[in-house]
Amino acid sequence: MNIAYKLKPALFLFSLLVLLLNPTVLSKPFPDSLTVEKILFANNPASGNLDLYIMNNDGSGTKRIVISLGKECGPSLSPDKKKIAFYRHIDENNWHEFIMNFNGTGIVQLTNGQNTWDGKPAWSPDGSRIIFGRVYPLDNFRSEIWVMNADGSGLHRIGANYATSPSYSPDGLKIVYSGFVIDKFQICTADSNGGTVQVLTTAGTENSEPVYSPDGSKIAFQSNRDGNPEIYIMNADGTNQTRLTNNTDTDADVCFSPDGGYLAYTSMRDGKYDIYTMQINGSNQVKLTTLAGSNIQPQWTNIRVPFPAYLGQAKPDTIPKRFGGSDMVSDGLWWWHGAPIFSPDGSEMFMVKYISTKPSGCMQLYYTKIVHGEWSALQQPGFTSDSCDNSPVYSRD
Repeated sequence: MNIAYKLKPALFLFSLLVLLLNPTVLSKPFPDSLTVEKILFANNPASGNLDLYIMNNDGSGTKRIVISLGKECGPSLSPDKKKIAFYRHIDENNWHEFIMNFNGTGIVQLTNGQNTWDGKPAWSPDGSRIIFGRVYPLDNFRSEIWVMNADGSGLHRIGANYATSPSYSPDGLKIVYSGFVIDKFQICTADSNGGTVQVLTTAGTENSEPVYSPDGSKIAFQSNRDGNPEIYIMNADGTNQTRLTNNTDTDADVCFSPDGGYLAYTSMRDGKYDIYTMQINGSNQVKLTTLAGSNIQPQWTNIRVPFPAYLGQAKPDTIPKRFGGSDMVSDGLWWWHGAPIFSPDGSEMFMVKYISTKPSGCMQLYYTKIVHGEWSALQQPGFTSDSCDNSPVYSRD
């Protein structure tokens, strides 16, 4: 992108007033939000008090979503990005499904079975249903697939006994799950009501945790067919089954990136469970998490980040106070920071800032960018000078 600026400080006040009074002079409309990729996961510290976290897709910006005395696991973000479903360890024999707002507030319990382990939930593509596996620890660990409405109503079982780890296809017409076939757990698909079962794998004694790719063409899963749990991928019809990881320790909890080009998963290769990413061909395996304890059960998703409303269109007392770091966008003296202009794609903003160290004071160009969904600290561009700057304008490209 190109940006031009004028070096006539006498025009500054006039230009700023024009922007304040007539925002239509801005070169292009800017979006009210931006899409960024995040990874939800569970952390199990030495205390054993599991909590849910969120981080950027490169492992930076780790933040805890909910702080409680419970043990939260298996986060699953709703398709509209407003709710997180998860399960909580109540006691040794009871795990229950819960739901909360994206920011960790409004926690509501959805299931309350007795002597049941309700496992990681998965949303239907339209957000109307939640599906999960249920294990009976006091009944020879018998397992079943259950589904309910997003508010917990309409809870019912589908399919046969000894089936677990279900999730939906992108079109919602099918489910993929781990089912007990003769004497082994294999990856199976079925209609969304549990009928018309098709067995996709035959090797190994434990094939589990299957997930569809975003376009429905692939299924990633965990298998012990080569001696220990590793990550595999195959076509959605079961063909071309390919091993992606090769470690002496467990690799599990696989999920796809939103564009389907990468996978996130849990690995114990470095002595404890951490979250890694790799391309879908198994290359470029990178460790992301640094939190102490076990980091498990990732879900890779994209969310919308609110875009600041300030473009000279709000009163000073409604202007957001910070863009990042310790730099103030406005401290109430609106003539010290002004003439803001956003890039056409909304990911960058230039503005002028009063520099009191200059002779008689002077306005100079500064800019900020979206980095991992947050605004960076204000900094000067490389092409600025000791002269006074004013009225930045982007070209349309």
